[in-house]
Parts: sequence; C-alpha cells; structure tokens
Amino acid sequence: MDEAQIAIVARMRDEASPQMEALGRTTEATSQKMLTMRQSTMFTAGALSSMGSLLRQIDNPLAKTMSNFLGIASAVLMSYSAMIRVIPVIKQVTAALQAQAVVKGVLAALSGPAGWAMLGVGAAVGVGATVGITRATRSREEGATQNIYVQGSIISERELSDIARRNIVHTQQRNAGKSGIT
Repeated sequence: MDEAQIAIVARMRDEASPQMEALGRTTEATSQKMLTMRQSTMFTAGALSSMGSLLRQIDNPLAKTMSNFLGIASAVLMSYSAMIRVIPVIKQVTAALQAQAVVKGVLAALSGPAGWAMLGVGAAVGVGATVGITRATRSREEGATQNIYVQGSIISERELSDIARRNIVHTQQRNAGKSGIT
C-alpha cells in the first residue's frame, strides 16, 4: 500500500474511534450489570438446590415432587448464569469478525482491479442469495402449496384441510342424527 492508501485507512479509523469508544463504554456497563445479575442468579440457584435436597429427605411423594421441581429450577438458573458469561464472548467474536471483514473489504478495494473483481463477485453472490431468500419467503407467504408427510403418504396442505373439513362436517351430521358426507 502506498502512503495515500494508508492515510485513507487511518482517517477511516480516526472517524470510527469515538463511536467505538462509546460502544465500548456501553458494553462494559452492560457487562457489569450482567455479572451482578449472574451472582444473584447463582445465589438463588444454590438456595433452590439446597431446599430441594432438604425436601428429598422427607418421606412424602409431594415433597419429592417439589424437590425435583426445585432441582430443575436450580439447573435452569445455573444454565442462565453460564449463558451470561458466554453471550459477551460471542458478541466480541462477532464484532471482531465484522471488523476483519471491513478491513478485508477496504484492502481489496484499495488493491486495484483484482480486488475490485473479488468485491464484485462477492456483491453478486450476496445479491443472488438475498433475491433467492426473498423469493422463497414470498412464495411461502402467498399460499404456495406445501406437501406434508402423513401416515406414509404425501399430501398437500389443501388436501389435508379438505379431509379435516369433511371429517368435521361428517361428525356434525352424525351428532345431529343425519348420515352422509357433504
């Protein structure tokens, strides 16, 4: 890279720095709140687990059921507190990958015709994927027929709804003392 390209990248970095610092402060404050919440969640989970252990010692079916329930609640809270630790790490990895993608894009754009070709192919693939997903979503929303596997046969949604409607009509007529299917 020549000096002009380095200056462009440096200017882009400098313009993004205040925004990144604000994001860092917000992330740090949120992390502190989550850690505080994690500690209280762990204390609650420990209390529920202890109560479950005490209830398990009582020779009563209801007490044993409550013990199982408290054990499940304790496990859910412990899982939640573990996720509080995992979520920020996932966010950091995602942010790092996004930053890496931006840097690669800038470097490709600054590298000349070969980089432009790579960016063009990437853009074409992205547009193609977006168009494909949009068309698939629209066809599903517009009532396209979907096939369903039912008891060894493949039938359409429309056939399934017709069968259900006929069965409801038949049941209503039978309950009214009539016979036959309409």
